[in-house]
Amino acid sequence: MPKFSIQSRADSNFIGLAEGIGFKPQIAANRLGIPFIGASGGNFAGSEKLLKQYLDFLGCNKSSQIVLFADAGAVNNRSVVHVYKKTISLLESWGYQVKIAWWGQILSAIRWLEVSLSSYRV
Repeated sequence: MPKFSIQSRADSNFIGLAEGIGFKPQIAANRLGIPFIGASGGNFAGSEKLLKQYLDFLGCNKSSQIVLFADAGAVNNRSVVHVYKKTISLLESWGYQVKIAWWGQILSAIRWLEVSLSSYRV
């Protein structure tokens, strides 16, 4: 079972998803001002019940936008892409709208926490 973390319960129409259970979701929540859920290895779909509980706790509804903040270099890793696809499929099966934050992070040298919110395209 993946380990999850939840950071920042704020009134927001956005919910961020990020790989990791430690600093990354916390820094992202503080920096971007939106709540984040983190999962070990980005494996959110590995524990459907827990993910749903966290989304409910954050007040997520069908009008909320769930944004997956893909790690830099993730698009070049088939295993990671597979895990992301499973997560997106699960969320969409629950009726949520899922977007992927993109700022050109094809290479793993691009650090997403150093990019400003206005740089993201979803």
